[in-house]
Amino acid sequence: MKTVVFGLCEGRHEIPISDYIFSGVVDPTDVDGLFEIANSAIPEDVTNVIIYVTGLTVAFGAVVAVCAKRGIALEARHFNRDTNEYYAQTILN
Repeated sequence: MKTVVFGLCEGRHEIPISDYIFSGVVDPTDVDGLFEIANSAIPEDVTNVIIYVTGLTVAFGAVVAVCAKRGIALEARHFNRDTNEYYAQTILN
């Protein structure tokens, strides 16, 4: 079982990791392009993805679609402003 940890979009929020699915400008209307970027960012041998969500829903949707298509378990990490910590949400198991 191989797990990778990513941030969703580089530069949107401070998160405790340095690898991102999307870097640079993201075109939220290019859903096919977002899917391809996400698909190429996630290595072939991965069985679990943990992703720090940074607020761009359409980009997160692309990651969900890739993981669903490839049978990859997906856990989202969301920021809690009250505690200044991240909490987990299982998206695909």
